[in-house]
Amino acid sequence: MSTRCHIASVPDNLFIYCHFDGYLEGVGQILKKYYNTPNKISELLALGDISFLEPSTECPKNHSYDHPVDGYTVAYYRDQGAPWQEVKPRELSKMDKQEYNYKWDGNKWQYCRRNAEWSDL
Repeated sequence: MSTRCHIASVPDNLFIYCHFDGYLEGVGQILKKYYNTPNKISELLALGDISFLEPSTECPKNHSYDHPVDGYTVAYYRDQGAPWQEVKPRELSKMDKQEYNYKWDGNKWQYCRRNAEWSDL
């Protein structure tokens, strides 16, 4: 079973979808520890929608959707070959709240559960 989430950047006005491990101990902790600079967040958003988040956005040799390499994020477009128009980042105004939602405000990560208030991560 999956715990879906959205990952957003307020300064970029964009968000992506993540299918697995969207809870605080999963995506929340990885975002806080590994994606805490504008460059790292931009690299993540550039992937478009992802299956699951890992510490790195790089694509090592033999990494794919069906055969992921541990520690590397799995992206639908890059790693599965899904059409780009279906997985590119979307504007924040189109974000519907998932079970968990994360947003970078330019200085820190915040999160909320569906229809709840935002809190610092």
